[in-house]
Amino acid sequence: MKTGKREEGSGQRKDALTRKTNRGKFEKNGTTGVVAFRLRPSVISLTQGGLAMANIPSELRYTRTHEWVRQEDDGTIVVGITDHAQSALGDLVFVEIPETGVTVASGDSCAVVESVKAATDLYSPVAGEITAGNEQLADSPELVNQDSYGDGWIMKLRPSDAGEIGELMDADAYESFVEEEES
Repeated sequence: MKTGKREEGSGQRKDALTRKTNRGKFEKNGTTGVVAFRLRPSVISLTQGGLAMANIPSELRYTRTHEWVRQEDDGTIVVGITDHAQSALGDLVFVEIPETGVTVASGDSCAVVESVKAATDLYSPVAGEITAGNEQLADSPELVNQDSYGDGWIMKLRPSDAGEIGELMDADAYESFVEEEES
């Protein structure tokens, strides 16, 4: 993901991260870095100068619209936006809480996430009934920025067909998808 600010009068971008060069190598302001460490088996974390480059828990499933899905023991799923998505959006200022009891199809828009940069829809990763919305986000949308895979979840859903979850991307496929999207 390209980030950074233009220096006034220079016409050049001053990027914290310029671009991905080769698998596992990154270039930062002309200096090439490599994968520093893996934090824990469920999290892929790439660091260069203390800057976390990716946070993609391996136990979750992912969509092409940057939602994550965690299957619960009771058959429901928890849905939120990925760390990549919240990082791209910037500081969140509003999250529309999905209405419970509503039946949605896979790909239906069910909520809106708004940041200082943009507003984007949250799409249902599978068909089913919305069983809960994270009411904490009404007063604290920043929870998505602080803990996108934990307290920053957005909705819970009871899938119509649990088999649809298996059709979503795993962590490796999502990581590749993000890399392709950014190149």
